[in-house]
Amino acid sequence: MPIEIERKFLVKNLDFIKESSHKKSIEQGYLSKDPNRTVRVRIEEEKAFLTIKGKSFDNGTSRIEIEIEISIKDARELMKLCLSSPIKKIRYLINKNGFIFEVDVFKNNNEGLIIAELELNSEKSEFPKPDWLGEEVTGQINTKFIHCILPSIPLSLLTLTYLFAVFNMSFAFIYLVYIWCIFGVFKLIYTKYTKYV
Repeated sequence: MPIEIERKFLVKNLDFIKESSHKKSIEQGYLSKDPNRTVRVRIEEEKAFLTIKGKSFDNGTSRIEIEIEISIKDARELMKLCLSSPIKKIRYLINKNGFIFEVDVFKNNNEGLIIAELELNSEKSEFPKPDWLGEEVTGQINTKFIHCILPSIPLSLLTLTYLFAVFNMSFAFIYLVYIWCIFGVFKLIYTKYTKYV
């Protein structure tokens, strides 16, 4: 059974673009978002693939992966069956001493999200780390976010929801401060009143 060994990273800046040797447009959707078994259909310009991935092993680096090439026509039909709107991104390929980094720049509603991926032959493989490579998120909640949450809830909506929650928390804090001030004023008035009674 084929095993995928892959590590994922955040990206610090856009310096990787000038180092890239090739880029391609990708559109993908998910027929299953179950973390134990994701089923993805992807169109990469003139090619299309159907991919099944199992649950990541304990270290989050490896998991079972089966990928087959399908026709563009079949991929378009499968896209209609996907659980949510397709994700669109631009993938940049960067060769660093024989190691191929794939950097995905997400588009449309997920604008602003950039993830670098690196497939390895072994979990213990040493590899170069370019200056633009950021924090590793292999096996973390960030990775689950990309494959399970992002297809359903665009990054822009998640950001808006977060800002709304922060606004509500700020409003609640201001309201509590206001109540505390009113209470302080009444307490001061009461103290002065009882002093002269």
